[in-house]
Amino acid sequence: MNHEFIIEPVTTYSPEIAEAIRRLVKMLGNTFQKLSDDDFGQMVQSSCSTLFVARDTTTQQIVGMVTVLIFRI
Repeated sequence: MNHEFIIEPVTTYSPEIAEAIRRLVKMLGNTFQKLSDDDFGQMVQSSCSTLFVARDTTTQQIVGMVTVLIFRI
């Protein structure tokens, strides 16, 4: 079965995005601190980070994410 994905930046907080990210983070292990809704809001509104999610085009389910941080060194 072929899957196609779309990568999109997250520009506003939504409960759907927060739950999907919590689900994905759990896959990394149990050593991560649970992120609050406020944490997500700050991530999305930060001028130095951009959160991208990958969606399955068939199911619209969020299947991946990456955060890009930009800072001066």
